[in-house]
Amino acid sequence: MAEFYQKMRQEIEKGISNVSIRSKEVLENMKIKKQVENLEEQIKNSQVELGQSVYTMFGESSYNQDLIAQKCEIITGLEQQLWEKKEELNQLHLETGTALGKIYCSRCKTEIADGAQYCSQCGEQAPEPETPTE
Repeated sequence: MAEFYQKMRQEIEKGISNVSIRSKEVLENMKIKKQVENLEEQIKNSQVELGQSVYTMFGESSYNQDLIAQKCEIITGLEQQLWEKKEELNQLHLETGTALGKIYCSRCKTEIADGAQYCSQCGEQAPEPETPTE
């Protein structure tokens, strides 16, 4: 009987731990997604502004290469920030999954099914599962 209660206690603790990990992921995920949305909006606005500037220059038959390059550099910087935020989201997903005991391919980052020895996506040998420490 004591063994039953011990097992039940472990399962409850595991459930609480999972909820805690998932809650942290959801909050961080929402924060990063909001940043991604803001960056996408900034990129869109910068592209519109660039297009309007080029069109105005076309109408005036005078092109200011420096201004165009400057606006393009701003867009490139925003796109780099966007890429970094998306990578941050991917990393968050991997870290959360790893904390929950999931295994990911070291090459393509695909989740590897329980008991699989190779990645179903790229064929890479699956890493050894880590045993949780208490």
